Amino acid sequence: MNIYIMNIKAFLPAALLVAFFFSCGEKDQVNISQKRNNVIDICGMIEEFPVEEVLIHSGARLFGGDRYLYIEDAMSTDKITSVFSIPDGRYIGQFMDFGAGPNEIASVGSINLVTSEDDGREKAIVVDFGNYRTSVYDVDSALIDSTYTPRRINALDKTYLPSHYVYVNDTLGFTRKITIRPGSTRFGQALGKYNLLTGEITDFAPEEHIEGNRSLFDVSKETQRVVEVGANVDIVVIYDYEGNVLRRIKGPNYKPVAEGWKSYFSKVKIAGPYILGVYSGGDWNTEGNGKRIEVLDIDGNYIATLDTGREIRDMCYHKPSGILWFSFLNNDMQFGTLNLEEALKQAENKKIKTESAAGNEDADNSGTDSLGDVPPFIFLSKNLQDTLTRFDIGVVRIPKERLETVFPDTVASITIASGNFNDLPGKVDKILFEPTTITPSFLNSRIDIPFMLNGMITLVRIGFTKDAPEGDFQGMVEVPAKGFDKPLILPVSGTIVYD
Repeated sequence: MNIYIMNIKAFLPAALLVAFFFSCGEKDQVNISQKRNNVIDICGMIEEFPVEEVLIHSGARLFGGDRYLYIEDAMSTDKITSVFSIPDGRYIGQFMDFGAGPNEIASVGSINLVTSEDDGREKAIVVDFGNYRTSVYDVDSALIDSTYTPRRINALDKTYLPSHYVYVNDTLGFTRKITIRPGSTRFGQALGKYNLLTGEITDFAPEEHIEGNRSLFDVSKETQRVVEVGANVDIVVIYDYEGNVLRRIKGPNYKPVAEGWKSYFSKVKIAGPYILGVYSGGDWNTEGNGKRIEVLDIDGNYIATLDTGREIRDMCYHKPSGILWFSFLNNDMQFGTLNLEEALKQAENKKIKTESAAGNEDADNSGTDSLGDVPPFIFLSKNLQDTLTRFDIGVVRIPKERLETVFPDTVASITIASGNFNDLPGKVDKILFEPTTITPSFLNSRIDIPFMLNGMITLVRIGFTKDAPEGDFQGMVEVPAKGFDKPLILPVSGTIVYD
């Protein structure tokens, strides 16, 4: 990119601005602070999932497999788990007897659903805290055979318990390692790796543990990533399987110490390419379960905040159908479903409209207001509220005989909202950027940037070289966007008439 300074008095501030553009590509890609302000009310998009065939107490947890939805009722004194087909929600049956007997479950720590490579049948791996053991159920057999006996894998160490275990394979899984402190009712917890066959738990990224923070996590087997969120710290950390930190995302309420009375994240699930974190931000005693879902992509980039309007006890995602299932703590709806992609489409539409409106307002106010966090380039016109996809110049008159490129005054300029530069010192009068790509060859473009302290308004003007022929034309201008989400790509058209 070639940069030319129009006003020599602005040289030093302009150099600072240029340095800023190039430093954007070198900024810390691991540690970021994140605002979350694209809030969408999805209460009306959630459809109730009625459970009429069986009584399930409030506060039930959800587990999803390839074929079935599993609802675990911790308060049941009979069958603990009810099974429904996905996606139609048809009731299938119940299994998993409650009790302290050899084939019973006393307290479910976690349920992992795995499709066996040997017979293609769905297996349920159940960690039982009450009886200190791990058992495996063949789901179809357990549903139809009242005498079915689960297979026991191993006994649990009573000093270290694998809370919220997520299965990857028989020798690799991830867990919240609960350390029982002898002679005390208190316990410690941190992330760990769990070997299902041996029962061994090893530390996972111990240097990331924040004392007093109750962490929650989920695992993406497709991308081999572990996502941890803080219950008492507003933070999201993305790891690879070896415990290397890929992203450390500090939320708007982040503090480097645990706040025991605060509830930030109360649940996290990975749903295909998305990270879904249930978020409260309120008092632990009264707002311990969040109503909002912070949606990030798998790399941790913020997408939207989905407001359900209800306290979320649990949720699970069925990837083939794209359905997100909820367990709520509200009286009006115990269970519900949401088409996740439809909700995110609404969020994207709102984001585009908001950015477009903000850019128009800032253009009218000559850049006196902040334009927000470095968005993509957005083409704006005072006559248009929506994104402009083509710059139609119309009829433009240029001298037939000319020795250099001309930029006629009759060619209208298009305003582009393009970022927030509040931290830069000084003021720049004007800078020109040379575009990397412009077609056809007789077109040229000029990007004028009057720089304001609280924002930046960019004007695109089209020029014509000495070889520009008379008649209709169509072309394309692509401007490099250092520090922005994507390049500016502007289709142009018009009619050249010689004077």
